[in-house]
Amino acid sequence: MDTILILGVKAEAARGIAAALADEYRILACECCRDAADTARRRHPAAIVASWEALERDPAATIVPSAVPLIALASMEQSAAATGRGAAEVLPAKATIRELRDSLARVLMLREAERRDASPFIGSCPALLEVAERIKLYAKSDHPVLILGESGTGKELAAHSLHESSRRRAGPFIGRNCAALPDLLAESELFGTERGAFTDAIDRAGVFELARGGVLFLDEIGDMSLGVQAKLLRALETGEIWPLGAREPRSSDVRLIAATNRDIEAAVAEGRYRADLYYRIDTLVLRLPPLRECREDIPDIAAHFLDEASAGKTVIGRGALRRLVDFDWPGNVRQLRSVMLRAFVHSRSAGEIEEEHIVF
Repeated sequence: MDTILILGVKAEAARGIAAALADEYRILACECCRDAADTARRRHPAAIVASWEALERDPAATIVPSAVPLIALASMEQSAAATGRGAAEVLPAKATIRELRDSLARVLMLREAERRDASPFIGSCPALLEVAERIKLYAKSDHPVLILGESGTGKELAAHSLHESSRRRAGPFIGRNCAALPDLLAESELFGTERGAFTDAIDRAGVFELARGGVLFLDEIGDMSLGVQAKLLRALETGEIWPLGAREPRSSDVRLIAATNRDIEAAVAEGRYRADLYYRIDTLVLRLPPLRECREDIPDIAAHFLDEASAGKTVIGRGALRRLVDFDWPGNVRQLRSVMLRAFVHSRSAGEIEEEHIVF
């Protein structure tokens, strides 16, 4: 259920709105902009409804992030000024519940449409915004993509977003972790087998065939052995695969997205990674920033994970939030998720995460 923040509306009117919309939204009311800004930071409303008097004192940007739609309650004479202060829609100061309900539906529908075209990541630090722009750009192409980033930064999430935004989105997304593939099994896992290839061998499709018409995501490609690297390069160069035991090649139709937390350039320089394969897969590169470089996004990401765990019924206290922001997060977003789930359990559903609930 979405949370709607009501600002600067008389208490009786706010209670009436809350009662009328109780089955559709969770309503939070604030009288002053300072309280509203604090509530918005902690509760992440889907939209804000504010009186003109509140906006006149403080522009919307000082109350709530720009990604959250604002509905202003103002007179006709005040409507232009309200729009200039960030309002997505302006309703009469004494709008009916039906008018408010319809306006909320419109702005939330627009927000959802914008989200579908926006970044798959939570946050707005410059490095993440750059990743989002590159995903949109790379989605228009069919060239290989190499995603670089520390463990836990969201490489598979980026790969899924590329797939869902591309012309191949109707095709399959098949992922494999190269670090989990022993050399003896890697070839059959990648290219498949035909009956009779070895004792007890059966016809079995490899991931190249399973991903036909879609995306093949090879995670931890930096951990692939030199022998398997050579066979992968051949498949990428020729567009053909040779299943084990096959007498002739089969055509391949996949877009390769590879990811690693290794320093591939260093591995190439040291002879641990084939230069020709590296230059084949680094056509388009996405570099995901570590969480410590996006500290301003930690409150939003932490609140998102906490909302998932508590169904939106628990908030993060100031002391806990300071501790989260000050930590360096070697495990990045994956570690933050675990910490927030643990904090919720430790809080015993008290309604607020305190500093002592944060255990790294």
